[in-house]
Amino acid sequence: MVEVVAVYESLDTSAPILDKLTFVSGLSLNTTSILGERVRGAESGAVAQLATQSSATEIEIVYLTQNKFQIGESITFEESNIVTNLQDITTGSFLDISNKYELDKGQKLQYYDYSKIVRKTGLPAPARQLLIVHNSYQVPANDDGDVYTVDSYPQERFTKDIPILPNGKRASDVLDFRPRVTSAGNTNVSTVAGSAVNPALSTTIDIDSDGSYVPVPNKTFTSDVTRITMSYNIFNIQVDSNIRE
Repeated sequence: MVEVVAVYESLDTSAPILDKLTFVSGLSLNTTSILGERVRGAESGAVAQLATQSSATEIEIVYLTQNKFQIGESITFEESNIVTNLQDITTGSFLDISNKYELDKGQKLQYYDYSKIVRKTGLPAPARQLLIVHNSYQVPANDDGDVYTVDSYPQERFTKDIPILPNGKRASDVLDFRPRVTSAGNTNVSTVAGSAVNPALSTTIDIDSDGSYVPVPNKTFTSDVTRITMSYNIFNIQVDSNIRE
């Protein structure tokens, strides 16, 4: 987990209900939209993250701005490039308690542990169900690599989403062979109902079908490295407009 988008507490004995947007038929939003992408309102200036694909015409969202969407305005899905008018809005049922928690990203020197939210000191514990919306990196099931490098992270994530190791180094600045604990929750689910409820902690390490490889002392490791060599030059512009180095 690299970012907590929202922590919502229920207002009753049921699970929290997210805000819902309804669009015209024919868009097949349950397959054409992208989980986690941002949706933007042309007139309201509202921005939200797509949290669930409820149906072919409905999505559930988490607002990222104070501005709210307006019925009838043009909505742009930023990654799937869908542009359509908003037909209806259904207000959710929840209490936003996101500011009561901090994120522990689970970065250990020896392995990737579970991320978790930690309640800030002195704040009361919640009394009802919580719904946590978050962004996280997922390693494809068909990925057979054993090391993460700077090329493992998309460029748009370099500002704030690169994991920081306990020694203060950015994970993109090292050859990262750390194994990760096996996920106990559901990933890439399209609805709240499909998400994991109180997943049990796992003590096993996630290992590819071809095994897990980590470097050990006194062994040879071979890798290609590309670097940029900086060059500093001084130029002198003379009165006759000639440039001399």
